[in-house]
Amino acid sequence: MPLPCTVSLPCSGAVAELSLVDEASASYLLTVDGIPQSQVCVSDATRLEFDYVRHIARMVDVWAAPGEALSCIHLGGGALSLARYVEATRPGSQQLVIDSQRAMVEGVLEVLPLAAGHATRLLFGDARELAERLVLRRRLIRSTAGGGRDSACSGAMAAGAGVVVIDLWDGASIPSHVATLEFYLLVAQLAAPEALVVVNLLDRGPEFDYSRGQAATLRRVWPNVGVLRDPSMLGCASCGPDDSAGGCGGCGGCGGCGGCGGCGGRGQVGEVGDAGGVGARGHNYGNVVLVAGRRRLDLLGVTGWLKDDPRPPHVIVGPDVDRWVTGAPVATDDAAFASPRPPREALSPD
Repeated sequence: MPLPCTVSLPCSGAVAELSLVDEASASYLLTVDGIPQSQVCVSDATRLEFDYVRHIARMVDVWAAPGEALSCIHLGGGALSLARYVEATRPGSQQLVIDSQRAMVEGVLEVLPLAAGHATRLLFGDARELAERLVLRRRLIRSTAGGGRDSACSGAMAAGAGVVVIDLWDGASIPSHVATLEFYLLVAQLAAPEALVVVNLLDRGPEFDYSRGQAATLRRVWPNVGVLRDPSMLGCASCGPDDSAGGCGGCGGCGGCGGCGGCGGRGQVGEVGDAGGVGARGHNYGNVVLVAGRRRLDLLGVTGWLKDDPRPPHVIVGPDVDRWVTGAPVATDDAAFASPRPPREALSPD
């Protein structure tokens, strides 16, 4: 049966499309209002084209023993590329995916169904409202000896999720009510004590004001936080994003900032080079992935943990995070701040 080239999907308040971008591998790109959201390879669920998705997958790879089934919660689903990856590499994993766009996700699954025998459940609605309900249900389950399980709470819910991925975009921005201290405290109640918590953000470098605030907020909930950034966002003209130090080789070409954290990300910056992404002088948009947990994030500090990746991230971990978040405000329900809205041309799958 021939693969459809482009499928229009129902999506509240937006135009969603699923497009065949590589017929040989049967790879589909999901876009919403022309903005790339997810990419799925039908022939190989472990093939991940988006850099940030690939980096998250590698962290999941090393967080638990290879092949060990995990309980995962995905807040934000898209085309379920990461959920598909977990199922392919860790068969039998109990996964719960929450997304606000029911019609769109169900449309994706009609074209690109999950693997047979999967243990992935879907819930649709506002992520924060559902998180609040799930916290209450989990408390009920834990307080009722032998009590019946709600189907949405089974697996990932009953004992707490071992991995939580927060990828909650509304087009090209992140709603403030799912990026506050109060929201992350809810997430912590759904996660197992030793859980890996990952948050995908979009920010502008080299200032990283939004990401720094989010990292400061996460540190109020989890003692260990790490940061993964696209090196092209660092804005160093002299050592460049391809420098072995991830774009901050201490050359001084960035004016002391270079994204290394020594100045809090607010120093002078040089002209962005050819590989510096899209944007004006010193302003590059891209993904920033925050990692949090009660366990030490030693894996992020190991040289070469992503040596085989075609575009490894620039990593901040340990005491460098302390310096990086200095002066950054904590986001609360009463003092939330919006994510930056990039120009359309700055948004790409890379």
